[in-house]
Amino acid sequence: MVANLTAPAMWFNEDEFYMNDEALQLLEYKQGDIPNLNTWFHNLFGDNAEQVYNEIFKVHEPESSKMTFDLLITTKYGQVKHIRIFTFKVESAEAWLLADISEDRRMMAESQMEVENLNSALVEIKRLKRKLASENKKLKKSNEELENFAYIASHDLKEPLRKIVAFSSRLNDKLNDSEDEKIRFYIERMQSASNRMQILIDDLLKYSRVSTKALDPEVIDMNALLHVIIDRLEQSIEESHAEIKYEELPTIYGNESLISSVVQNIIHNAMKFAKNDEHPIIEISSRKEQTPKRKYNVISIKDHGIGIEDRHQKRIFEIFERLHSREDYSGTGIGLAVCQKIMEKHNGKIKLNSKLGEGSTFDLYFPIKS
Repeated sequence: MVANLTAPAMWFNEDEFYMNDEALQLLEYKQGDIPNLNTWFHNLFGDNAEQVYNEIFKVHEPESSKMTFDLLITTKYGQVKHIRIFTFKVESAEAWLLADISEDRRMMAESQMEVENLNSALVEIKRLKRKLASENKKLKKSNEELENFAYIASHDLKEPLRKIVAFSSRLNDKLNDSEDEKIRFYIERMQSASNRMQILIDDLLKYSRVSTKALDPEVIDMNALLHVIIDRLEQSIEESHAEIKYEELPTIYGNESLISSVVQNIIHNAMKFAKNDEHPIIEISSRKEQTPKRKYNVISIKDHGIGIEDRHQKRIFEIFERLHSREDYSGTGIGLAVCQKIMEKHNGKIKLNSKLGEGSTFDLYFPIKS
């Protein structure tokens, strides 16, 4: 019967022992190499043969009809394999079916190792998340302290600065036309520096207030807000002979005071950085834009001014960054940093597309409230 099986099998009793060709091939032996069961145990288990034999037959009582064992064996040519033995009774003899489970054991061991590695990775991820949360907490506290310091320092600087401006003005008024021109020149320089310092402090206060100011969002009609901004900039528009063109704008959700300062800053910059021989033309339009994560109302403010080189386009959003000398263009280098901070506070963003000599376009991305 065993000889007719296609699976590796062996058959034995007290007098006989037989292995089919499939079993011999599995164990790398030939017919006649293993004459009996004792030789089978000795060849496959070496010095552990007696121990394995006793363990099997201690469990495998004669009256048991079926049992299963997993064993680690060594083939004739030294290959180590995991085999599974299925035992059953055939009349007065015992038959064993042999199955090579080495690949299953290997895959199981690899899977176990992967599970252990995954568990180790999860433990490490949890540790890093706790560390990151702790560091973020420290960073948040540090930023809050820094912003409070900037606010307090800027606020406390304003009073002595006002006195410097006031006293220098009084001193200048008391000077007669016959007084030393150098003294008048120095006083005027002092007043000019004090005024610039005043503007810088005001801008620093604006920057620090963006973080501390509550958002208190509301529905904003950008058409109505734009008209308010244009009225506010009326004098600058007349002086620069600027032309502002705009389309129908959307309704957005945010803090009107903060959004107003962003739009006004960009329009003011468009007039300030116009080409010398041209009147500023500013075009304001809108569109909707879908990203993988959310949908935006995008308001574009385009000018035809001097433009910005590619290598400087990220720098201009950093605080105190100036691309031009104070003699050429006034300003503190804080305005666009404030704009970016305001847009981030609204979960939006600000993008710049500019070419030197051709102009700039600022895109303001406002999330559409779902």
